[in-house]
Amino acid sequence: MVDLSSAPTIKVSITGAAAITSFGPGKHLFRLLTFADGGALLTHNATSLKLPGLANIKTQAGDRCFVTTDASGNATVFAYSRADGSALSYAGRSPSFRNRIRNGDFSVNQRAVSGTVTLAAFARGHDGWQAGSGGCTYTFATSAGRTTITITAGSLYQTIEGALYLPEGGTYTLSWGGTAQGRIYQGSAGAYAGSPVTASGLTAGTNTVVEFSTGTVSLAQLEPGNAPTPFEYRDDELRRCQRYFERVRTIFGGTAANGGAGIYITGFYKVTKAYTPTITNISVAASANLTSTNILGVDKDTFQPYGVSGGTGGYAFDASFYASAEL
Repeated sequence: MVDLSSAPTIKVSITGAAAITSFGPGKHLFRLLTFADGGALLTHNATSLKLPGLANIKTQAGDRCFVTTDASGNATVFAYSRADGSALSYAGRSPSFRNRIRNGDFSVNQRAVSGTVTLAAFARGHDGWQAGSGGCTYTFATSAGRTTITITAGSLYQTIEGALYLPEGGTYTLSWGGTAQGRIYQGSAGAYAGSPVTASGLTAGTNTVVEFSTGTVSLAQLEPGNAPTPFEYRDDELRRCQRYFERVRTIFGGTAANGGAGIYITGFYKVTKAYTPTITNISVAASANLTSTNILGVDKDTFQPYGVSGGTGGYAFDASFYASAEL
């Protein structure tokens, strides 16, 4: 807490980087604040500390703002001005492409994991997320449209494609709801900490990892800057995930003029893959008059299921595949 009632002048300089959750009990105050050091987190409260955009603000050295308090001592911050002239991002008016994590709300589950999910080291669960080097055990539940992951052992991480999602480089902030500890790193992993976590000096265009330890996690977001903003909901989360992983079904059939004929078709993914994927056959619903079924060719847009006719007459093939271009 910073007690503004103890400051006798209108202009007040705030030093240190401790979180600020209150400006004290003073009533009918008017103060111009300057943050001398920066790094403090102003924590929004709908009653006692109202902030612009209804969101937390991570201060920077030289930032300024006005604060008023009412008859109950509740504070309102307005006219917040960044020292470097940049604008704050406000809820409802925040720019898109803030959240660089895919499936940060854990809504996409193409592998259909369920119950208690037990993953070996580096194995994958919900889209975009995989177990750390010690494996991972987690459960999940959805309430009011919000999915919460509960990690009971190991860790869960995501590798973010730097060329696409981190073009700026510099400082990024990871925020989430829940009790888990998190970290951001390129190369060697650092220590875990509670939300929000800020990392500076990240290299532009370089793949970056966000990782969570045991505890609960929901609405995970990584964004440029040193302050968290409200979670960015998107209507294309499945498409973003399918850039790296997709379940595809292929059905084809016809009539073979003779046995031993090579037969293939070209299958198309719903979304162009980030890299040439690995194709894994997960189930064959039906296969008639075909032998030696395989995959003939693969690129970022297509793949070619292949078979050899077992004899003259009709043939049919119905199978599902995983196309994985995960990082």
